[in-house]
Amino acid sequence: MSKIDPAGPLSDLAESWAVLRCYGPSTQALAEGLRDEGLAAWTPMIRKSVRLPRSKKREWKIEPLLPSFVFVDYDQADNAIMKWMSGKVPPCTPFRFNGSRVQIPSQDMVGLEDAARKGMMAQVAWDEGSKVEVVSGLAAREQGVVVKRRSGNNYIVHLTSSRYKVIVPGFLLRPIEEN
Repeated sequence: MSKIDPAGPLSDLAESWAVLRCYGPSTQALAEGLRDEGLAAWTPMIRKSVRLPRSKKREWKIEPLLPSFVFVDYDQADNAIMKWMSGKVPPCTPFRFNGSRVQIPSQDMVGLEDAARKGMMAQVAWDEGSKVEVVSGLAAREQGVVVKRRSGNNYIVHLTSSRYKVIVPGFLLRPIEEN
C-alpha cells in the first residue's frame, strides 16, 4: 500500500472528514505531505492506462480519482491549512458550502473507498493458488485461496475458515502478506 492508500477502512482513521481543494497536479503531493506531517489525509487513487506520446505503447499510471480534492480528518483541517502556510505542503483551501466547511461522516465515504479500490485493481489478474482476503461483501475479512478465474474479473475463492467456495469480483480481493 502507498502512503496515501490506508491499509484498513477509512473509518479507522477518522470519524468524519473535511475536504481540501488544491491545484489538480499537486493532489497526490498534498495528501502525502499531510500524512508525512502526521495528519489523517486520503485521496482516492486509480490505475489508468495511458498511451505514450508518439507511440502505440500503453503504460499504467496511478492518478487521483478526484483531482484537486483531498480528504483530511475534520478535527485536523485547521492544522492542514497551517502546514500549507508554513510551506510544508502544497497550497490548499477548505471546501465550503453555504459559508461553512463541509463535514462528511466516515460511513458516507464507503462508496468512494470502494470505487478507489476497484480503480486500483483494474486489470489485476490473480493467479491460481494466490492467498487473498475478501475486503467487502458477505465474506468480508475472510481469507482464502484463489481456485480459478471465471468470466470477466470474477474469481472462485476457497475460504480457509470453512469448506465453501465463493465467487468474488477481483477488485474486492486483497493479497495477504506472508511473514
